Amino acid sequence: MEPLWTILSSAVVAAIVSSIASYIINILTHKREYKDDYYKMVIAKRIDAYQYIEKQIAVLKFVVVDDKDGGKYHQLFDGDEAHIIEYQTNLRLAIANSIWLSDDMVDALNKLQSHFLIIGYKISDNIDNNTTIGKEWYQPLVSSRNEIEELLKKDLLSLHDVEV
Repeated sequence: MEPLWTILSSAVVAAIVSSIASYIINILTHKREYKDDYYKMVIAKRIDAYQYIEKQIAVLKFVVVDDKDGGKYHQLFDGDEAHIIEYQTNLRLAIANSIWLSDDMVDALNKLQSHFLIIGYKISDNIDNNTTIGKEWYQPLVSSRNEIEELLKKDLLSLHDVEV
C-alpha cells in the first residue's frame, strides 16, 4: 500500500509543480506578447507620421521653370492661395503627429512650416504674384526639403528602435 501512496503523492506533487511552471510561463508569454503588440503599435504610428513627410517631400520635388525668365519655382505656387495652402496638408499632418518623430525631424519640419508662414503673408489669388514669390523662396524650400529628406532616410533606418 505504501508504494501506491508514494506513487500517488509523487504524481500530485508533479501535477502541482507542472501547473505552477505552466502558469509562470503563461504570464511571461502574455507579458512579452503585450510588449510586442505595444512596439507594433508605436512603429505603425511612426510609419504613418513619416508617410506624411514623404508625401510633402514629393510635393516639393515638383519644379516648374518660368518661360519668361527661366526662374525655377515649386509647382505648388502655380495656383491661387487655396491651392498653395492645400499643398501644405501633409506638412500640417506630419507636425500634428510629431510625437512619433525624431527631435531633429520635428525641428526641420518646424523650419519648413516657418517658411510657409512667412510665405503665407505674401501669397494671394494672383497667380503671377505667387509664382514670383515661389521663385524668391525656391532655394530656401529646396534646402529645407533636402534636410528633411536626409533626416527621413536616417530616421527610417532606426524606425524599429522604440525606446520605452
